[in-house]
Amino acid sequence: MPSTARGVARSTGWIVLDRATATVCGFLSLAITARTLGAEGLGRLAVAQTFVPLFLFLADWGVGTALSAELSRKQERPGHLLGTAMLVRVPMAATAWLACMLGAWTAGYRGERLEEILIFSLILWLPIADAPSTIFPVALRMRAPTLVSVGSSALQVGLLALCGALHAGARIFLAAVTAASLVRSVGTAFVALRRADFPLGFDPRLARRLIRSGALLSAAAVFAVAVSSLPTLILERLHGTAEVGFYSVGTRVLVLFYALPFALMTTVLPTMARELQTNLQNFEKIYRKTRDLLFWLAITTGVAAMVLARPAVELMFGSGFSRAVVPFTILLWQPLLVCPWIVASNALIAQRREMTNFLLVAMTCGFTVLACALMIPTWGAVGAAAASVLNFVPVAVISSRMLRRSRACRPVAGVEAQSVGMIP
Repeated sequence: MPSTARGVARSTGWIVLDRATATVCGFLSLAITARTLGAEGLGRLAVAQTFVPLFLFLADWGVGTALSAELSRKQERPGHLLGTAMLVRVPMAATAWLACMLGAWTAGYRGERLEEILIFSLILWLPIADAPSTIFPVALRMRAPTLVSVGSSALQVGLLALCGALHAGARIFLAAVTAASLVRSVGTAFVALRRADFPLGFDPRLARRLIRSGALLSAAAVFAVAVSSLPTLILERLHGTAEVGFYSVGTRVLVLFYALPFALMTTVLPTMARELQTNLQNFEKIYRKTRDLLFWLAITTGVAAMVLARPAVELMFGSGFSRAVVPFTILLWQPLLVCPWIVASNALIAQRREMTNFLLVAMTCGFTVLACALMIPTWGAVGAAAASVLNFVPVAVISSRMLRRSRACRPVAGVEAQSVGMIP
């Protein structure tokens, strides 16, 4: 087996362990939270956890993806690259945090609602610690970050179980979730810096390049976050936090279930970038296998949701969440449309077609606004779930067609024509 394939296989194994543990711990955490706080409390958590990430683009500015791409090109001075990325993110994180608090005040959040956002807004500082962690997926060495992540997932379950036993409120639950996230990011960064065999440094030219490269990716991130956040925020304004609680059951289960396949993108993206420069046949093979795996997983999930949605929801969350069954069933069909878009997006970034990727994400955001405006006012949580699925229909089709016409994957010298096409 080639060295790249062995590295990918090892990294995939560790990622599977990490995501499997995180999924189990996530379901336990969600069940504890829902049964303790009810639909109203779960909705309040969902609003805070949806509002704060709207400002993550300011804290990252696309530097994470740009850094991953730069490291995959075998930089001569990785220490300068990592040190520069960390320092560049300090003023970005401060700006993001200030913008978040100002935005929350302007949006009318006061009292406990503002305190909940303040607590969870600490995650806006995590991109600083996340920069050194980028070396693990690029180097295809996922053992250390996996062990840290497994430990932080177990810590989160323990903290939330304690909160449930004490019948704590939404703020304490948010503090427990935030603490586990801090442990994960800081712990992984500490391990990465301890194992690095190079000193950190700073290079102004690298800083400018990272910011320039990340600009379009950051703009795309704004729209990507808006796509997932708009249904929740609009639902809260029109129907209240209890309705958000019913809707968030489906969104959280969806995120947990697809955490593993989507986490594989952390290995797939740098591998795609490498193979695109050296072997187009391998690039095509990676693309096809990733696309097919996610497609069949999405089909299986959708069918299972239709059969098991009601008993699964009542078993995990109790009979008080029976109104979450229909949104839950609808949302679990979303990956059938999202997966082609995710895979195509990663392939476009690997080809350095950031503008095309940005246009796709912006288009998705536009469809989301339209779908939410038409469906949420009348149908509440069910309308939000339907809007979250239907908005991806046109983009899934368009992204596949764009990738099919990609010049980067057409026949070039030294490669046989029949083996290069991305899609037959």
